[in-house]
Amino acid sequence: MIETIAKVIDYVASITPALVFVFSLIQFRINSERIKNEATIRAYNELQMEVFSPLNRLLKKYMTYKKGNWVLVPKELKKIDFHSDEWENFTNWLSKIETFSAGINTGIFSLEILKHVGGHYFVRLYHDLKVIIKRKEEMNISGGARYAEFKKVVDELSISSIKI
Repeated sequence: MIETIAKVIDYVASITPALVFVFSLIQFRINSERIKNEATIRAYNELQMEVFSPLNRLLKKYMTYKKGNWVLVPKELKKIDFHSDEWENFTNWLSKIETFSAGINTGIFSLEILKHVGGHYFVRLYHDLKVIIKRKEEMNISGGARYAEFKKVVDELSISSIKI
């Protein structure tokens, strides 16, 4: 009887570290996901303040009111001078959006959280800025796609059934 109890105690003692390790891994995964989600929300809020708000104000300049809705007029965006402050603003804003998108694509930030906090807006914004992106690609001396990270996020959001 005492030998059986001793064997049980030995067995429990031998699996306890493994159980502690498994529970630690689970807790680590939960905490990592929470930190990633919080980082995504913080980064998106920064984008809202530093990029989306001023960008929306500038885009309104290129919109017209049709059938009860404000509609962007792409041909007006095509007229922006490459050497203007507006062009520089678009370039800086797109750069910040591209950096955030790279964070999403590399797993630093969460695509799922982006879907919840601004997925529809992110997809629509890409389509609104397509004219600017296309012009920037055309003047790209070094070759390669411009804002590929932004496009990849938009494609993922669109696949996830977020439509403009």
